[in-house]
Amino acid sequence: MGGRGGSILARAEEEAADKFRQALQSRPDDPNNQNNLAYALAESGRNLDEALRLAESAMRAAPREPSYADTVAVIYLKKKLPDAALQTLENVGKSVPDNPTYLYHLALAQMDTGRKVEARATAALARKPSKSESAQIREALDRASR
Repeated sequence: MGGRGGSILARAEEEAADKFRQALQSRPDDPNNQNNLAYALAESGRNLDEALRLAESAMRAAPREPSYADTVAVIYLKKKLPDAALQTLENVGKSVPDNPTYLYHLALAQMDTGRKVEARATAALARKPSKSESAQIREALDRASR
């Protein structure tokens, strides 16, 4: 995003990172705080080494939490390490096979490693809601139509 919209987005990302940094200062060993700041830094594209250190720390603290591994993989993608991202995301996919965000990130890693056919198939899966999301959508539509 360029121009003024880009500066507004950059400022919002910076403010989010500042808030996550404050939360981390109050509870430095909290893996959720570590992961939140790591993801904010990754999204802004700044301080990727710090972001990776924080995300890996969160992942070590809670190795079964897929969102932490996903953050590590996103940082790998930003650092142009698609093979590492792919390996991490394939492991995430085993525990959470129908999460659209994780599938999207997996498709990016597949694309960046030259696996374009797989990337297209994975991206198509990311566009479909899971069974539980489909049920929630139907329920919300039913409530809305009453």
